[in-house]
Amino acid sequence: MRTLFLAFVSSLLFAFGAQAATISSFNRTTNDGVWSLTAAQATALGVSGATKIGAFRVRAGGSPAVSWQAGDSFNAATLTASITSGSGNVFGFFNGAATADLDYTGGFLASLGVTRFLSASAANTGYFRAVYFAFNDTVVFRNSSTFAGVTQGAFPYTITPVPVPAAMPLMLAGMGLFAAAALRRKRATAAALRA
Repeated sequence: MRTLFLAFVSSLLFAFGAQAATISSFNRTTNDGVWSLTAAQATALGVSGATKIGAFRVRAGGSPAVSWQAGDSFNAATLTASITSGSGNVFGFFNGAATADLDYTGGFLASLGVTRFLSASAANTGYFRAVYFAFNDTVVFRNSSTFAGVTQGAFPYTITPVPVPAAMPLMLAGMGLFAAAALRRKRATAAALRA
């Protein structure tokens, strides 16, 4: 219900000419954990070479203070601009856990696109695990939010194998029959020419 109300308020702001802004950088973040990432997980996420994945919350405040209104947004460029050290160690940013305050493009762990705020900035709490990012060495965000060693263990992300369509074996068998028939016809034609 709250999500519907926030979406309604947000649409009213757009309808009556409120100007949405893109946050250029965050000056306050919080480390919400670092997990180890297997090579298979990194490949599945499209970040081969990354060995860790971290989660952080975006927060209002900092120096200079950053705040937002419903409809404002951020993206990967915003987050990159928020890094004070180790930006070359980041392989990619991903959508965080579902929250009623953020409107992601795509689902959980999809590549981070333009993410819209559905409500005005909260005083101190921020949005828990709003963003995940893959990396392989120390990364420091503004306000000394440092990501280095694993603090949460192995990342609990299951790689779902791509299922083979049920018709695939039948299709391969059919192709095999066509190949066998073509080979038989070719042999019969060659035998007829020799005779």
